[in-house]
Amino acid sequence: MLDKTKERWPEMDIKYLVLEEDDFMVCIDSEMVVDWNTNEKFQGHKDETKHNGVLNRMALLESIPIYALHEQIRLSYKRMLGEAIARSLSGDYNNALNILDAAETFITSRNGELARTWYLSASGVTTGLLVLLSLPLWFGRVTVKCMIGEVLFWLMIASIAGAVGAMFSVIMRMGNAKLDCSAGMKLHILESISRIAAGMISALLVGLTIYSGVLLPALAQTGNKRAFIVLAALVAGASERWAPSLIEHVEKRTKVAGLKQQLSGGGNE
Repeated sequence: MLDKTKERWPEMDIKYLVLEEDDFMVCIDSEMVVDWNTNEKFQGHKDETKHNGVLNRMALLESIPIYALHEQIRLSYKRMLGEAIARSLSGDYNNALNILDAAETFITSRNGELARTWYLSASGVTTGLLVLLSLPLWFGRVTVKCMIGEVLFWLMIASIAGAVGAMFSVIMRMGNAKLDCSAGMKLHILESISRIAAGMISALLVGLTIYSGVLLPALAQTGNKRAFIVLAALVAGASERWAPSLIEHVEKRTKVAGLKQQLSGGGNE
């Protein structure tokens, strides 16, 4: 059937046929572009303005980047656009616009799914590698503590816990995340890695504030300090508010301490 169509429309590059009528045909060419043509039997558009509106909408949708999607998904999307053109050439403009609405929803969902796949994969691989690298650190903790000290050891463990917390945050929020694969895979990978890194830094900050006594100073004297550090690191990695709040808290304490020192110095004079 496709061979006969090519004979009737020799000037067209037909890879996939969408629709063929006596007076027009719509196809997808070898470059995955929607194309169409009419012959002498075509009596013109019933409403030129509405047809141009369909063409404008289709041109906008066809400009959406879909290069990263699977070929079958791209073909399905292009066929929906082709069906819209076919409906418009037939004078059924309402259904043409309805198909374009469905095509936009379809491709937006597929692009979002691909972007989430990139983001989750990069986050998961990064966190998994960090956890694997931490296993020798944990199993050899007695030797490692002797080499680098107990405080530094637990700060390193806290940073790994922060990465796990950040991964948990990514998983929990991914359903509501608005991602667009047109930004490219590299940007999504960089953003996901930076999110894990931010969780590690937040966890490290929490561990330092606990050890220094800035956060819950009474806890520094208890035997549950290390367990609390790991727990707090997990929470800090999952939360985007803890680190800024701690920085603000430390900044206020520093200012207060500086002011007290100035007043004390002034009093001695």
